[in-house]
Amino acid sequence: MRAKILTQLSILFMAFMLLAPAAYAGDTDQWIARGDQDALVIGKVTSYKDGMYTVDVQNTLMGTMEEKKIKIAFPHNPNSVEPAAGDYGLFSLDEDDDHYKSAYGVYKVDSPDYRTLKIARAVEHDGIRERLQQFINSGAFMEKQKQAPAKEAAVSISTKTATAEPIKASAGMSYLPFIIVGGIALFALTAITAVLMLKRKRT
Repeated sequence: MRAKILTQLSILFMAFMLLAPAAYAGDTDQWIARGDQDALVIGKVTSYKDGMYTVDVQNTLMGTMEEKKIKIAFPHNPNSVEPAAGDYGLFSLDEDDDHYKSAYGVYKVDSPDYRTLKIARAVEHDGIRERLQQFINSGAFMEKQKQAPAKEAAVSISTKTATAEPIKASAGMSYLPFIIVGGIALFALTAITAVLMLKRKRT
């Protein structure tokens, strides 16, 4: 009986660990849409060397980008579709000293025109890229960008009244990682309790 319960608990734990990363990764397009990065831009890659893109910025969709030529640190992933030299790309970026780094991905696109561009996909049906492309093509990012100054003002005002409010006001914060960690901890506690109860019954 004890072995059967432990086996069931192990199967449930393995299933949880497999599904949790998928849920975490599946939120990427939503983080981008919420503006959880310093800038979202379309640019043309002029070179890629030693994990560093050099990009001519064509269009800034979200955030602020004064530079017209930037460098982006991004280790190439051979299993995904990313732009090469001469390609256009959609870049979710965070500032990092004298260059930028990827915030929520680098995506190869076929055009600098946000209204008609298509995001390249490694598989035919890619929910994240499909939703992200729809968000860009529809121009919905413009409304999000209009909301950004109001959000920044709200954060600035709240810092004068309470230290907890700026954390709540950061629009890009996702609580999913905390939920996942909490779920793992709860599962582990439940498993330990079950084992202890079995030991007591045997004694």
